[in-house]
Amino acid sequence: MFHDIIGVYRQVWTFLTIYVQLTLSSIAAGDSTRQEEELCMSPLGCFSTAPPFSHLPLPWHREVINTKFLLRTRSNPDEDRQIHTGNMTSLMTSNFEDQVKTYISIHGFTLFSDIPDTHWRFEFTKRLLERENANVFFVDWQGGSQTGVDARQAASNVRVVAAELVYFCKWLQNQTGVSFETFHLVGFSFGSQVAGLAGGQLKNLGRITGMDPAAYGFEDNPPDAQLDETDAMFVDVIHTDGEIIAGWGPSIKRPIGHVDFYPNGGLNQPGCDPSFTGMDWYCDHSRAYQLFLDTMDPSSPPLRAYRCDSYERFLAGTCMSCRANRCMNMGMEASRVPRKRHVKIYLHTTGHSPYRVYHYSVKIHFRPGRYHSYSGTLYVTLHGAQGDTEEISLNGGELTIEPRKSRTFLVTTTRPVGKLQGVTFRWAAPLPPQEDSGTDSWFSWFKKLMVPQYRLQDSDVTDVPPPKTTYFTSGQSGSSLDFLRKGFGSAILANEPGQKAFPQTKVSGSGLVDIRQPLDNLMSQIIAISQLTAE
Repeated sequence: MFHDIIGVYRQVWTFLTIYVQLTLSSIAAGDSTRQEEELCMSPLGCFSTAPPFSHLPLPWHREVINTKFLLRTRSNPDEDRQIHTGNMTSLMTSNFEDQVKTYISIHGFTLFSDIPDTHWRFEFTKRLLERENANVFFVDWQGGSQTGVDARQAASNVRVVAAELVYFCKWLQNQTGVSFETFHLVGFSFGSQVAGLAGGQLKNLGRITGMDPAAYGFEDNPPDAQLDETDAMFVDVIHTDGEIIAGWGPSIKRPIGHVDFYPNGGLNQPGCDPSFTGMDWYCDHSRAYQLFLDTMDPSSPPLRAYRCDSYERFLAGTCMSCRANRCMNMGMEASRVPRKRHVKIYLHTTGHSPYRVYHYSVKIHFRPGRYHSYSGTLYVTLHGAQGDTEEISLNGGELTIEPRKSRTFLVTTTRPVGKLQGVTFRWAAPLPPQEDSGTDSWFSWFKKLMVPQYRLQDSDVTDVPPPKTTYFTSGQSGSSLDFLRKGFGSAILANEPGQKAFPQTKVSGSGLVDIRQPLDNLMSQIIAISQLTAE
């Protein structure tokens, strides 16, 4: 019930926010004669409406924003201890430890309420302290983020919060001797931009994790005025809502970190209902911290992701490799790719926790035939030591076969099957027209089933050498086709899920494959499997 109320609340305010922000943006863009203004606040310095923030109003005064630094440790896991910058008494009585890592979480835009934008920090702190002994700070700047529908003002207030964070961290270092290399800043939405602006002024900051960094007010700024890879020794970014609606988007889509993760392409997340005029972006937006929290849950499997040039190539299954740092886990266990920046990394997830899915790449070679193309649906089931997957359609539905071509497909499943032992294929399609001569049908497409390579790339089977090239004649023996080396299992061709034995194929007079009859001969002449890559 609570989540339903929050969902309605977010949908309504999402619509109002976009509508009002588009109006305010148009007004601001048309006000080319606006005079530059400046607001100075000791000891933070001065803030103006000069570039690169000429598109934003002046920030509010620090006394209005009232930034708070709240600490929890294993000594006080359920109670905040507020540390006041410059107040040694608050520091000495806070349980802060200078010999452990320091994490700082920063919330985003909260409109009129702190629900649920700041509540993720409680789960973040709880799971973090269960993992390790650490100092876990929360930067509470609700006085500057609860600006109603005026996101421009919240974006401007980010600068003051970042300055407060820099002032606090430097004071903390001076008093305790802690190294910024042991600091990890974790920000959501505008909180990511707070972390970026602060990191740019803190030398040798260890790590920043940006969870769907806010675009509004920062998208077109120079690197030193938004989160980017120079703000820490390691900057990892999770993009979950880069969709542009009416020229406006809540978060930055382009890569800005050392590594940039794009779950489900970084746009529409599974389980988020787009029915509310297509604008239920908050569900997509908040998925960033939900995924990050999931990676901190010891009972959830890691979220494996793959380096790829584009989401289209990832969907085509051509990026399923872990060689040369080409795959890594998203979230807490993310790591930098040596000497690289703006590395795009993709993965698929489910719509709820646990979010992990298992990725497989299936490469199929289509042998020469009489017909230019042929359409149908090809289903695959993977068999492993821990069980079988569900039946999965390649290409998400109907695919077109082109002779002499190879196709690679991405296959995902939520079921962990362990070490792969076999594969079952099922083909469903109408027959093409018969030859005029009546002497040679489309069954002559393939004389052999060829398996040039069968390669497993998984931690469980890295010691397995690739098999030799194997050819299979289209037989009518009725037995399953064994295309793996001895001990690896078998590939099975079937017309129904789970079927593993095939007499000769029969064709009905209607020109359609009689699905009551096994498809051994039919299948073996259509398809040759050349490669299967597993996680």
